[in-house]
Parts: sequence; C-alpha cells; structure tokens
Amino acid sequence: MSIVLWRRYDSLETHQAVLHAMLLNKPDKNDELTFVKSLYLIDSITQITADMGNAVIISGSHGGVSSASYVVDAPNKPFAVFFNDAGVGKDRAGIEALRILDELQVLAFAYAHDSARIGQAQDGLDHGIVTHINAQAQTQIPSFSEWVGKLVWDVVKELR
Repeated sequence: MSIVLWRRYDSLETHQAVLHAMLLNKPDKNDELTFVKSLYLIDSITQITADMGNAVIISGSHGGVSSASYVVDAPNKPFAVFFNDAGVGKDRAGIEALRILDELQVLAFAYAHDSARIGQAQDGLDHGIVTHINAQAQTQIPSFSEWVGKLVWDVVKELR
C-alpha cells in the first residue's frame, strides 16, 4: 500500500509555496514507514536548491537549454525532473533539456503545454500529461512507452 504525506512550506522571501511530498511504503501495518523519494514543486527551475538532490522535481518551466543549465549547475542532482514541453517548438527546443540531462543520468520528462499552465508546477502535477521521456528514463524504466499519455501524478507515484 502506498501512503502519501503532504506538507506545505511557504517562503516569504520568494513569495512561493513549495509543496513537499514524501512517498512512503508500508507493505504491512506492523512495518515501519520507510522514506523513498521527496517531491518538490517549483514554478521555475531557477529555484532548484541543493536540498532537492535525489528528489523528484516538478517544474513549471519549459524544457529548453536554459532550463537544463540550472539542473546542470545544481550542487546535488535530482533523481528526476518534469518540464512543460512548451509546444516542443522549432528543432525540439522546448524539450532539449531532456537530452542534456541524459548526460547527467537524470531522468527527465516533459508534459503537454496544453494540459497544464506553463510556470505553474502544481498544475503540471495535477493535470500534466506526459509527452516525452529522455533516454535515461527509458533505460531505467522497462515500460516507458506506457508512460507517454499518462498523468504526471501517476508517473510520479511509479518513481517512488
């Protein structure tokens, strides 16, 4: 059985609420709960911090080169990052971050620009539909092709 605990953290300095979720497993009612992954929602990937290392991040940002640079420069790399595909764009510019993050062995996903608002991570989590998955995710996830078309939240639950 999966249990999800949600806690909201409000930051007056950045005027942003960051949602932090802990995905927990509890196979038996007598077993202790075990922490698996943290989930961070950030409206802009520019707000990535060292605390987000080995976590799953839902970003409201597009998945372009400039967005990838913030993950590349992060002191602790996340386990997985979700971006808005921004309509993919010319030469796939809206999802170029997925290819770049392959080199860092970070799982990267894009969700449809017409399924969730650009710049709103919560909407990405609640309504985003996965459109693209990087090669790193494809090698680590045997049934990756089944994830295209799924809700971001459903994929996040699988990444626990």
